[in-house]
This record gives sequence, C-alpha cells and structure tokens, in this order.
Amino acid sequence: MYNISKSQKLMKIVLVQFHTDSEGGLPPLGILSLANYIKKHGHEPKIQTIKRHPNFYKAAAKQILSSNPKIIGFSVMCNTLPSCLIVARECKKLSKNVPIVFGGPDVTFEDYLLLKLFNQIDIIVRGEGEITFLELVNAIKTRTPFNNILGITYKKTYKIKRNPDRPFIKDLDVLPPIDYSLLPNIKEFEAAQIEGGRGCPHQCTYCSTCKMWKRNFRIKSPKRLAKELEDAYLCFRPHTSAQVAIVHDHLLANRKWTDRFLPLLYNKKIPWACDARYNTLDQNLIKKLKKAGCNSVFIGVESGSARMQRLIKKHLDLSNFYNILGCFSKNNIHCILSFMIGFPQEKKADLNQTLQMALKAKLFHPVSIVQINGLSVLKGTEIFNKIKNRLDPNKIESPEIKLLSRAIRNKNDRKKIGLLFPSYCHAKTNDFPPLFLKKTSILFTFLCDFFPATTLLLLNLFNQTPYQLGKLIISFLDDEKITWGPILNPKTTLTHHLKYFDKFIKTTYGSNKILEKIFSYERLSQTSRFDTRKSVASYSKMKFSSRPKILKGIKIKRFSCDPAITIEDLKHDRINIKRSPSFYVFIPGNIFAPIPLSKPLYKLLSTCTGKNTVRNILFTLSDRKNTLGNLSKTLELLRKNKIIGI
Repeated sequence: MYNISKSQKLMKIVLVQFHTDSEGGLPPLGILSLANYIKKHGHEPKIQTIKRHPNFYKAAAKQILSSNPKIIGFSVMCNTLPSCLIVARECKKLSKNVPIVFGGPDVTFEDYLLLKLFNQIDIIVRGEGEITFLELVNAIKTRTPFNNILGITYKKTYKIKRNPDRPFIKDLDVLPPIDYSLLPNIKEFEAAQIEGGRGCPHQCTYCSTCKMWKRNFRIKSPKRLAKELEDAYLCFRPHTSAQVAIVHDHLLANRKWTDRFLPLLYNKKIPWACDARYNTLDQNLIKKLKKAGCNSVFIGVESGSARMQRLIKKHLDLSNFYNILGCFSKNNIHCILSFMIGFPQEKKADLNQTLQMALKAKLFHPVSIVQINGLSVLKGTEIFNKIKNRLDPNKIESPEIKLLSRAIRNKNDRKKIGLLFPSYCHAKTNDFPPLFLKKTSILFTFLCDFFPATTLLLLNLFNQTPYQLGKLIISFLDDEKITWGPILNPKTTLTHHLKYFDKFIKTTYGSNKILEKIFSYERLSQTSRFDTRKSVASYSKMKFSSRPKILKGIKIKRFSCDPAITIEDLKHDRINIKRSPSFYVFIPGNIFAPIPLSKPLYKLLSTCTGKNTVRNILFTLSDRKNTLGNLSKTLELLRKNKIIGI
C-alpha cells in the first residue's frame, strides 16, 4: 500500500501515457484534460509520454520516479495495458509507498479482476476522470477515506471496494480550456487535438464507447469549440502542420448544432479533421465542411454487408455511399474509411461484400485511406460479453502478457487472463481462422491503397470473389515466405509487397493484355507518388536554339486502351474494353491520378529528348492545326509546369 505525509502541501503528480513511434502523432488528450483540471485546483501535474521499445520497463520506471511524484497515474488503452502493468510493477519495486492509479476506457471494465490479479495497481478511476481524480488526489493528500469518492475501485485492508458510478458532467463547457504548455515537448506531435464532446447515442456491438459513456451524448457549445479550435491552431502552428483533430465519435450528429458551429469557422483558414457517421452526410453539408476548413473526415463503415450492419447494430444504409465519397473527392476533403472483418457471425458472403466495397471506395475517392482491420474485441462491448467464454488465453502471442501471466500463481486466475486482454486473444469463429483474417486485412489494405482497379479487374475477368482471390494470393505469398507483420509506412509497404504481387499476376494469369495495362497504369501511378526529383534542368526561357528535355522522373506512357475509362466501368461493375490508344504523363510526388495527354501533345513530348532544338521541333510538328505560335506556347507551358527543361 502507500503512505502520504500529513504535512505535505503540494501534490506532485506524474501522468503517464505510452506510445510507439507510430502512435505518437497526436497529444494525449485524456491526461491533458486531467492535468489541466487538477492544475486549476492547485496541484502540480507532470505529463510524461514514453515510447515503448523492447525491455524499456525499468528505464521507464526510473524516468517516472525521477521527479519524486506523490501519485502516479497511468492512462490506459487496450494496446498499452500490458506495458502499463509491467512498468507499474517496476515503479512499485523502486517506491512501494507511491499510490498508482489506472484510468481510461480499458480499465473501466473488469476493474475488480484487474485489482485482484495485479498488486501494482492501488486504485482504478472508472469512466469520466476529472472530478473523480481531483477528489482522489485531495483525499490522498489529507489522508481521508475514499468511501465517498464516486467512480473508483480500490483496495482497502486487502479487500477490493467498488464505489458507485459518478454521474457525468452535464455541461462540458464548465471544463477549463486545455493548457498545452503542460505537454513536455509540443514539437513531438504532428498535429493539435481538441475534444469536441463525449459519448455516442448508438449501440454498435463492437464499440466500447456506448458502454463507457452509457450512450450519454454531450457536445461543447459551438462558440466554445470554435474558440478552442482556433487557440489550438495558433498554439501548434509554429511547431507542426497545425491541423487540428476534433475528437468526438459523432461530431455532426445534430444538424442544428452543426449549422451553428460551421459558420463560425468560415474564412478562418484553419485546417481541421473530425469523425462523422456516414448517414449524417450529404452534398450540402460536405460543401459547408469544406468552406469551414475541414480537410479530413474519418468514417467508420465497418461492413459492406446489409446483414452484418443489422447484426452489429451499426444500421447504415450504404445505398448512397459512393456518391458521398465522390462528393468528398470533388471538394478535396480527405477521407479515412474504416472497415472490419472477422465478426463472430460473419459469413463468406458478408466478407466478400465488405472487401468489394473497400476496393470500389478507393476508385470513387482515389486519395482516401482505406483501413481494413480484423475485429479487435474490447472489454465491455456486447460482442465481448457474448464470446468471452470462447477467448483462448493460451494462444495469446504477446510476450508482455506471457510475462504478466507467469506472475499469477493461481491457475484458475491465470485462465481468466483472456478477460483482461481480449483484443490480444483469438476468438474462435466457425468460418475464418484468425491467421487468415490477419493476413486478409494486411493484404486487402495493401490492394485497396495501391491496386484497387487491378484487383477489381481480376475479380471481374476471372469471375472470382474477394475471398477466393485472397486465398490464392495468400497461398502464393506464403510460398514466397513473405513477412506478414504490419508495415505502417506507405512507401515501405509498396516496396515490400509490389514485387510479390507483380510475380503473382504474371505467374497466375499469364499475359492478359488488359490486365497488364491497368496494372502498369496503377504501378506507375504509385511508384511516381513516392518518387522525388534529385536534379532539375534549367528553367530559363526557351529560345529557338534550346534543346528541351523531359525532366528526370517524369514518365510519358502510351496505352492501347484508356485506363480511366476502364476504371470508370469498374466503378459500375462492368467491363467494356475499347481498343483506343491513350496517353498519360506520370509526375513524381503527385498523389492524384496521372494527367491525360492528347495525341498531339504526346507527339510533342516524344520529341523532347534533349537532342532536338526548339526550331526543329516546331517546324517538324507544325501543320494547319498546330501553328508555330500554338506549339511555342505549349512548350513554354510545359516548361512552367516543370515537365520539360532545357
């Protein structure tokens, strides 16, 4: 247990959040809000964000204790719970009297079992933390009992006591604005983050949000949120890209609120991002979002199957989905689309519909990000409660959890480890082995991101389902001994998988001309996307004696058919191949589609080899349609657009 001196006047509190390199892009909003709240009430919080790496536990514990804290608080997510438990154990070894508090969504559920199995935790703060944590800090400072502190579970004389839940804060505007100076290093983060509200009125079976907040939907006032958005932007702008992420599962739920909020941001030129539920979106709202500065929207689609939409209680009508995506694309608003596979009742037909929709989504919005993840079972969810007896703790692959499990002496208690780490367990399903789901999510995330048209063409030409094609490719890649670990950087993902996918197409499907053309078109588009120009020729004004040359990295390609027409057909599940030649220019660093060329322009660029003078090019290509003046202007335009140099 712990012991705090009565004479202590100022409570030094360390609030900890772990992240990997891939998780460190946004500030830790939960502990920022806690730190902000207790600081306003006279305490001294210190935030520590710690990067996880192999065997970092002892070093992390020393770092946490270096400021001599009187309380240590861990902000816990499902993917950080094992690390938090191990580091907390190391902290107890070094300073056993410092109380350790766990909080966050993942410890709100199964709190009793956590305290029973792991002695390193003294107190768990359940649900909304600001008022609860402040009362707890004051009680520890004055050494008063915890009996009247709502929302905590704690150890008392070797017994576990669970106080009643704390009512939610009705008006979130009463919380003080975030003080970002509490962050240890603001330059560490890629963008700002603010809280829009809490809770979601829906009850999706896979999501813990509705259980955490008991479907209690709250949102800040439009003026308050607009002011926070502007303040965060000004605070982060000198250090980062300055995009502000508004955190709320359902920001645009109330159209009246939205219509009051968005005009406050018109002409402010503040880039921001949010989450939105698909069925709240329409063309008019998307235009307003664009005008208000929104440049990115996260949409949780999860399943392309109407049957699964009912079973997981998502209840989305996706009949207008592609039109909404097209509208986002026209307004140049980035989309992140989330799909999930591996729900307990999911069948092959459902899986096929989800993967098909994910592939087509990329055609309607080419610069969107499509995420396909296997179901992660979260504590407290409806799915967790239904399948928790089928979670197999013996198949947990995490070294951290195995280390924690070995410390539990009671065999019956050890069997319950799956209840604490369900997202690490393999839920037994009838139709899909867990390893197949893992490989399918990695494979189709790659295919959606880089080769959606090629994949859809494969499905159409050879009358296959995504499930059948996925099994073929996975079997091929297994034979090639490919590494299936997650590769998060887009460029390395493309490099890692491209040579194998290229080999698969050539080995399995031979020389299908239309397939070759579409694959070549997408491959050039993607490799150009990551190319950079190392050297650029002179941009001085062209003279008749100049010798224009296509700049390094620029690729000019002729196709026997038009890939853009084929892709448009694939959007509508048809193939109508017209053998009409088309011409495209692929520009390094361009994440959008290649630029189509007319036949005369293609001929003009074909002459720009660095050997022909401008005079020779003009007199060779000039005719009644292409006058010397028009050709000269075209060459100058190509130079200005950095496609040719001299």
